[in-house]
Amino acid sequence: MRGLLGIVQLSPGNSKGGLFDCLLSEFSLGRPLYCDRYESADHKLCVARLCRAGMQGSSQPARSANGRWMLFLNGELYNEDLLANNQAQAVLDAYVSEGEELFVRLNGSYALLLIEPAAQRLRLICDRSASQPIFYLKTADYFAFSSRLKPFRCIPNWKPKISRSALAGFLASGYHLQGRVLWDDVAQLGPGQMLTLESKNIKVHQYWDFTLASHRRVGDEVAYTEELARLLRCSIARRSRDGDRLGVLLSGGYDSRAIAGIMKRLWPDRPLQTITWGEEENKPESDALIAKQLSGRIGTKHEFFKLNGLALPEHFRSFVRLDEGRTDAVGNYPESLTIFKRIREALGVEVLLRGDECFGWKEDVRRNADMLHSLEIHELAKLMDSYAYLDPKVRRDLETLERQQLHQIISSCPYAELHDRKDHLYYTLRLCGYLNPLSQLKQIELDLRNPFLDNEILDFVSLLPEKLRLGKALFKATVKGLFPEFEAIGFAKHSSLIDWDQRLGHDSALQEYLRAILLEKENGFDAILDRRELERFLDRAFLTSGSLDGHEAKQPNTWRRMRRRLLRRRGFYNLSPCSQIFRLTILKIWVDEYMNGDFALSG
Repeated sequence: MRGLLGIVQLSPGNSKGGLFDCLLSEFSLGRPLYCDRYESADHKLCVARLCRAGMQGSSQPARSANGRWMLFLNGELYNEDLLANNQAQAVLDAYVSEGEELFVRLNGSYALLLIEPAAQRLRLICDRSASQPIFYLKTADYFAFSSRLKPFRCIPNWKPKISRSALAGFLASGYHLQGRVLWDDVAQLGPGQMLTLESKNIKVHQYWDFTLASHRRVGDEVAYTEELARLLRCSIARRSRDGDRLGVLLSGGYDSRAIAGIMKRLWPDRPLQTITWGEEENKPESDALIAKQLSGRIGTKHEFFKLNGLALPEHFRSFVRLDEGRTDAVGNYPESLTIFKRIREALGVEVLLRGDECFGWKEDVRRNADMLHSLEIHELAKLMDSYAYLDPKVRRDLETLERQQLHQIISSCPYAELHDRKDHLYYTLRLCGYLNPLSQLKQIELDLRNPFLDNEILDFVSLLPEKLRLGKALFKATVKGLFPEFEAIGFAKHSSLIDWDQRLGHDSALQEYLRAILLEKENGFDAILDRRELERFLDRAFLTSGSLDGHEAKQPNTWRRMRRRLLRRRGFYNLSPCSQIFRLTILKIWVDEYMNGDFALSG
């Protein structure tokens, strides 16, 4: 776990004693953390950088020679001229020389806090993908920021309300768009953004954006693959210099096989640890089995960690506390973060390399609705067979808000061509809104590095012709060229993760838990649910084991496929019962944990 935390008192009068200690306590989740802390003489500015003990590096803040600036760094940078023992000091010295132009070239996973005490100016800066989160809140009396949400509960006189837009988006898509969170007043600083607080005013500036060039590079594919191969090697080398604390998440897809294969070529004499998890390792044509075969071909030490589906009822609430209502991925972590603690303790791994990337998204999209669906973004009103148990008036209001949000997303996207729009929104919405929170969740136990989000790779991709981004065409060709010996192994046709839609029909303990949360334990969330309709829905869902409803479960598979195809042609989609139930359960637990059971909607 790592992050930045701070509070600035904006109102006159004495500072509230013990307030910052409350924020620190909520941030730490009861875990022992190393803390670098700074407080102004009047105690109206209190900030800290926190991390797991043993991962702290040099003490912070760094201070400029003239005493004008102080800087906290959360994360790490890979620029050659900044590879110092005290990176925070190296970054600050570079800022003194270069000013704000420095931020464009900073290459890494980081968040910065820059303080100018004499000018009463504070700046927060996110990297190009906002990989280290910064949430912020401004009230009449305080400005607060944090890498986690829970500390905001300590802010005096703040009465949190639930964002209707965020609620609608979470129900429809399972994650949040455009920097929203479930609290209405709290926002997240986006990729390539800098926030300045000065004279009680907040200004957010976009210092970098993922922009696809209007004039694309022209060249033959061989030259492109050679250049991308060089960039991949350089990026992975930057993130793997420090040796035996590293592990690679190996799924068997193009991304992870490229990372593991290149690392082994870069450091042939160094033992390489690869890791896979799932319900069963040797299931035919599964990603776990493909990963095992790849490990043997590459020559890595490979470890499979088995997921225990029976543990989900025990750990469901823990996941919500840690993920803070940002994603619906609870089924991926049935033992919460226990698996990452096991990886750290059993294998000695402190840093995982994974393959989040921007090489181009799916090619089979022909209209905006297909594009959004490929990003797992849905319009609530088009989920025809889903959420029939929501209060009708509330649902209509949520549908209207979400429709407006999606219209704004499409209309404000700077690209007219559909596939350019798709790849831009994949980066700004799917990567930053869904994949990043999952990476940040893992970082409570382990650090992560994403070599494919290197600055040089992002700049290279922005110049590629559309055809080389369709379905990651250039990246796949590059990996095949680098490792032709991997082709014989093939690719997975099945996931090794737990199939919760199947499990839901026969796991009586899980059914009992979900019924208890949704029907027996009461809080304010119940106000938007029709209990009788919800009971009927749960009965059908537990009986039909993943079908849309009891009627459809009795139809032949061919009929179901035809129905789905016809619905999609009209722009309609369906959520599985499990997706609906997990999202409802997450929201209801979140209301307990973050709203003290109250369900106060914004507006």
